[in-house]
Amino acid sequence: MQDKNVLMALLHGLNRQQMVDTLTGGLGVVAGFVPRAAEGYCIPEKELLEVQKYDVELAKSYLAKAGYDGKDKRDLN
Repeated sequence: MQDKNVLMALLHGLNRQQMVDTLTGGLGVVAGFVPRAAEGYCIPEKELLEVQKYDVELAKSYLAKAGYDGKDKRDLN
């Protein structure tokens, strides 16, 4: 978790809207690190959606930059 590329892959590899919809039955909204109630301090919704957009291919490219080749190296035996 020290590699910025891995953190960026997680940021773009999580479908936040799907998580919110599943957890709230479609009643929630995606939020950033600062709650929307703190209007003067939070990122505007349009900007938030761009910064935290769900993009699997972008996430994969960040993982490749981090040296992950897509193969699971754990020994499952």
